[in-house]
Amino acid sequence: MFKKLFQSATIYVSSTILNAAVPFFLIPIYTRNMSTEDYGLFSMFQMVLLIFGPVVGLSIHGAVTRQYFERDKIDFAKYVTNTLLVLLSSTVIISVLNSVFSNIIFNLTDLNWRWIQLAILVAASQFLFQVVLVLFQVQHQPYKYGAFLISQSMLNGILSIVLVVNFNMGWQGAVLGLSISYILYGFIGIFIIKSQKLLKFQYSYSYIKHAIKFGVPLIPVVLGMALINVSDRLFIKNIVGIEAAGIYTIGYQISMILMIVINSFNKAWVPWFFERLKLDQLIVRKRIVKFTYFYFIIVIVAAVVLGILSPYIISFYVAEEFHDASKFVLWISIGYAFNGMYKMMTNYVHYAQKTHLNFGVMIIVVPLNLILNNLFITHFGAIGASYASALSFLLAFVLMWVLSSKVYSMPWFSLLKKR
Repeated sequence: MFKKLFQSATIYVSSTILNAAVPFFLIPIYTRNMSTEDYGLFSMFQMVLLIFGPVVGLSIHGAVTRQYFERDKIDFAKYVTNTLLVLLSSTVIISVLNSVFSNIIFNLTDLNWRWIQLAILVAASQFLFQVVLVLFQVQHQPYKYGAFLISQSMLNGILSIVLVVNFNMGWQGAVLGLSISYILYGFIGIFIIKSQKLLKFQYSYSYIKHAIKFGVPLIPVVLGMALINVSDRLFIKNIVGIEAAGIYTIGYQISMILMIVINSFNKAWVPWFFERLKLDQLIVRKRIVKFTYFYFIIVIVAAVVLGILSPYIISFYVAEEFHDASKFVLWISIGYAFNGMYKMMTNYVHYAQKTHLNFGVMIIVVPLNLILNNLFITHFGAIGASYASALSFLLAFVLMWVLSSKVYSMPWFSLLKKR
């Protein structure tokens, strides 16, 4: 039953790890060619990009995933094309808003209008990039998925090294390397979508309405998760300083090792999971529950192990001025473990097409995270941000578990009943 899942998961995990290896191996190059302040500015650009990601495109690439399984009932090519029309409209609107609020954004991030505008363009390109990855994922083409993913990351790595090291452009070179690679692959993505005959320029109000109805309720959810992921650095920058934000970001990126594996597995899990739920068989649901509990144990143990090993990894891997980053890894990793558990629960809500219910979780968790960040960083320093993230992700997981059980019944306590 799980053979096909693990075969796909192995490919997804391998390709995602190889993809992540490129920016991971850039860390020692960056830390030896940038000051902590430079790295803090680079982290601010990444933070802005993470926030704009769910807004540009209105998070509707997930609707493409879901509607692929309804392609025998709809005109799937027309549906994909209309999601691209939504992307174009949202990109223009966000660009205009950036012009209006550029001074406020600069005061928060130290990034001027041009860099924010570049982040918006990159976010639009990432949408196209994600649509192509989604198509490869649901079509069970993990090798194409891996090739597309890894080649983009390698281009990012090559460009970044040349600009940062050879041209001595510091954080700006890192930003440009990242941006150029995504923008180029956004254009390549359009050609791939066209090659699959999924460009059908016929406006459809009903398809746009469905995509927006699916995606817009996810914006507070994805944006909420993004805020939890980035608010820590924003608070650190404004309470402790930009240098502390740069050091914290290194600990954050080391912790990303765990998140990379979690996200890779989830990419293989989703299509397999949706297909099994469609069978509507009790014995299948029981097996899924048993596996889910096993998954929870594995990610928690992995988080603790990564936290224990982090001082050795960081002392070997980055410049000496960034060594303090190791103290952040344990709690950030535990937070990521809870985030992985949260994502397992959100899949039920997505399958039931009740994404608007996710808002209830974020409306509780995000304000709490902001309060905890301000409180903990003020009293404990930068490490307080990692405490706030772990607690916030734990609460999100618990609330989403309760919510998912309401929209899709699963035998979560069948093992206890059996005993």
